[in-house]
Amino acid sequence: MRASHTSRFTRTLAATAGAAALTVVLALPGQAATVDRIAGDDRIATGLAVYEWNRPVFTSDAVVLTRADQFADALAAAPLAAAMKAPVLSTFPRSIDGRVLAAMKRQKVERVVIVGGASAVSEAAAAQLRAASFTVERIAGTDRFTTAEAVAKKTVNHLPRSRVPVYVADGLKPHDALIAGAVAGHHEGVVLLSAGRTLKPSTRQLAASDMASGRIGVGAAGTAALQPLGLPESVSGSTPELTSANAGKWWYRSASSVVVASAGGWADALSAAPLAALTRAPLILVGPGSLTPQTRAYLGSSRATKATILGGHIAVSPTLAKQVGAAMPK
Repeated sequence: MRASHTSRFTRTLAATAGAAALTVVLALPGQAATVDRIAGDDRIATGLAVYEWNRPVFTSDAVVLTRADQFADALAAAPLAAAMKAPVLSTFPRSIDGRVLAAMKRQKVERVVIVGGASAVSEAAAAQLRAASFTVERIAGTDRFTTAEAVAKKTVNHLPRSRVPVYVADGLKPHDALIAGAVAGHHEGVVLLSAGRTLKPSTRQLAASDMASGRIGVGAAGTAALQPLGLPESVSGSTPELTSANAGKWWYRSASSVVVASAGGWADALSAAPLAALTRAPLILVGPGSLTPQTRAYLGSSRATKATILGGHIAVSPTLAKQVGAAMPK
C-alpha cells in the first residue's frame, strides 16, 4: 500500500489478541518517518498486542508476568524480560486473564516468570498457570525494593557477564524506573529502586557489590540516592518527559527508531520498555498536550525514521502522533 500524494491515511490490521489492533500511520509526502500505533481496549490487551505484533523480537518461549493494577513490583521487570528476549504481560491478582492464557497458548509459551509475591499475582493464579501446563517461576522479595534486588540477581544469570551496569531510579513513582528499564535492557544491565532519595541498606549493599560494573542514576531521586556511593553518570529531568528526552540524547544519539508511550500513566510504558530495549530504541514519554521542545530537539537530532506509539488515542492523541512524526528527520 502506497501513500497518497495529497493526504495522510491509516490502515488498521485485525489482531489476534482479542480487540487489540495495530494502526500504521503512513508517512506524509516529503516526510521520511513513519508512525505506528499498537493499542488494545485496555492495558492487558495492549501488552498482548505488543507481544504478538513483535513476535520476531520476543523470541523466547517464556514471558514475564506482572500485576496489572499496580506498578510496584513491575518496575524492575523490563531488563529481565529483555535479557530473556521475552515480553512483559500483565494480569489482575486473583486469576489469569483469559486473553493472556489464550495468547500464551497461541504463541506456544512454555514458561511464565512471575515478578512479585502472592499479593501481586496470587497463588491461585499461579496454580491456574500450572494447570494449563506452563512451568511457573516466581521472583519476589518482601517489598518492591527487595523484589527489584531479586529480579536484578536473576537477570544477571541471563546475561553474558556477571558484572553489569546498575541503574538506580525512584521506586515510589513509576516513570524514571521504566525509562531506566529500557536503557538497562539495551545495555545488558539491571535496575535497582530507591525509596525516593535514599537506598534501603540491602539495595545499597547490592549496588556497591562486585555485581556492579558501574552505577548510573536515572531521575533526580535515583541520582540523589546514589550520591553516597559515587556517581560517575546520571540523567534526569524535571518531568518524565524531560528525563526520557535526556536519556535519548545521552544514550541513543544514533537510534533508528523510537518507542513512545504516555507519561500520564505507566502501564503502556511497562509494555514498551522491553520492546524498546530489544529494538535498541529509546523509550520516549509524552504528555497530554504537545511535545516538549526538548523532545522535539532530540527527535530532530536523532537518526530515527520510525516511531512506535503504545496505547490508544486517549493515551497519546492523534495530534501528538503527528507531532512525533513531524519532529523526526526528513
